[in-house]
Amino acid sequence: MLNGSLLPKIVAFALPLAAASILQQLFNAADVAVVGQFAGGNGMAAVGANGPVVNILVGFATGLAVGVNVHVARLIGRGYERSVHESIQTIIFLAIVMGLVVASVGFIAARPILKLMNTPKDILWEAILYLRVYSIGIPFVMLYNCGSAILRSRGDTRRPLYILAACGIINIILNLIFVVGFHTGVVGVAMATDISGVISAVLVFRIILKDEVDESFFKTLSIHTGLVAGILKIGLPAALQGMLFSLSNIIIQSALNGFGPDAIAGNTAAVNFEYISFFIAQAFSQTAMTFVSQNLGAKQPERCKTAFKLCVILAVVLQLVINTSFVLAGEYVMRIFSSEPEVIAYGVLRLRIVVLFHVLISSYEITAGVLRGYGFAMTPTIISVVGTCIFRPLWIATYFAAHHTLTNLLLVYPMSWIFTGIMMTIAYKVKIRNYT
Repeated sequence: MLNGSLLPKIVAFALPLAAASILQQLFNAADVAVVGQFAGGNGMAAVGANGPVVNILVGFATGLAVGVNVHVARLIGRGYERSVHESIQTIIFLAIVMGLVVASVGFIAARPILKLMNTPKDILWEAILYLRVYSIGIPFVMLYNCGSAILRSRGDTRRPLYILAACGIINIILNLIFVVGFHTGVVGVAMATDISGVISAVLVFRIILKDEVDESFFKTLSIHTGLVAGILKIGLPAALQGMLFSLSNIIIQSALNGFGPDAIAGNTAAVNFEYISFFIAQAFSQTAMTFVSQNLGAKQPERCKTAFKLCVILAVVLQLVINTSFVLAGEYVMRIFSSEPEVIAYGVLRLRIVVLFHVLISSYEITAGVLRGYGFAMTPTIISVVGTCIFRPLWIATYFAAHHTLTNLLLVYPMSWIFTGIMMTIAYKVKIRNYT
């Protein structure tokens, strides 16, 4: 990351990272497809009603991993290998403790949260069961994300991809066994996800224990409090941003629930295509963050700026190609999830309004990653809070309340992306003007 042409290095780093996340989402989409085809529209709606809540839980894990990525990458850039080994000890403890806390919250608060979201009564109990079973696996999601962040800090995005591929196949097989074979419905889908999560966490830390530590690792296993502060300084704001982003989506989901199970099911299916676009932007955001962190540690500011520009260009081109393809294929791709005409119609509507304009998120996701790479953790968090947790509820309370259609509800997404992108770009210009 510190030498040579940036373009091939960025491509080699970002594409496996994007592929890993997209692959994971394809396996999640397989969960939804299995439920939709074998457990009916209500089962798919029950899983979909949990989408924003699950994203809050996973968003915390992803945010903490951002802190791990920046912290370890900066140590590598400065050549502090001993500190890297000490950080891994702390990261393991941190991931386990945080994972248990988040899992407990998800399990205990499942019922009140879903009732608060106006979840229809005919899918409420299934939705509660799904969330509680899913929450049990959160500590392993936390471990996998933090472990993958350690590998990415050294430029290794391939092995996390291989692990996800293997565990995703296991997940699909377990889905079919539980849902089709044992008729467990949404509970079976959550169980399959938990089991594959355990396997992925074990595999990634097996690699780390083999490659990154020596024989004294377990003898000196402890939490280094000074390192905790460094990780949390970047990780907690990123985790907060992810959670608050999902919180705003809970408000949107609550409004969406008022349109009934078919609308919920159709949007649940269409969201899978949004995630593919999002993971492209996220991959290049994490790439920019890692390259900036290492090159800033090595005092090479011009490479930081070049990496930022290349990441934006590559992400936008990929998103435009993929998103347009999904919209043009509309009804055909929706039939993967359901054969019910009403569900398909709602899904196609979301594709045309949200997925088509999803490229706009690169304007702030990648910029936020760069700001974190420079060490500005709170700035992108504050901007994202304003752009999501303030702008979106205001849209729903004003424009949507006056024009109560699903189209006007979905328009909140592209409008908030434009608003947030403008603010994030201004913040970048102001914050890095002293770096030459």
